[in-house]
Amino acid sequence: MDTVSRRRRSKIMRAIPRERTSIENAIYARIGSMGFVVKRNDATLPGSPDLLITGRGTPTSVPAGLSHIRFMIPGLAVFVHGCYWHACPLHGTLPKSNVAFWKRKFANNKARDAENVRALRSMGFKVLVVWEHERPEAAAERIAKAWNAY
Repeated sequence: MDTVSRRRRSKIMRAIPRERTSIENAIYARIGSMGFVVKRNDATLPGSPDLLITGRGTPTSVPAGLSHIRFMIPGLAVFVHGCYWHACPLHGTLPKSNVAFWKRKFANNKARDAENVRALRSMGFKVLVVWEHERPEAAAERIAKAWNAY
């Protein structure tokens, strides 16, 4: 049984940021300092990857008069998954109230995550999932290794 009212719980849950979380910001800063070209939360791609790495070094500018054309080079799409919302195998927990709803919600989240990964891979992207419990330094190293193997 929940210890707060439904209205209060709803307000608490809505306050949780969907993007640019503290772990995301820390990883972004770390990989940026490693020289990667990074775009954040690209809504034009399936699942709006939290981080999209398209290279190392200075980003190439778009030639004058061609800014309306979207230049997309497949790269490394990184999702920074929260342990709660994405049912982390190490730290995911199931709420004690409204269990059927949450089981369905987490199953749907996992299915959507898998579909986004499939769609991105079919577009030529390599996909990496980082969990919020990972140290930003370790996550950045995994990202660098994945990019170097790309």
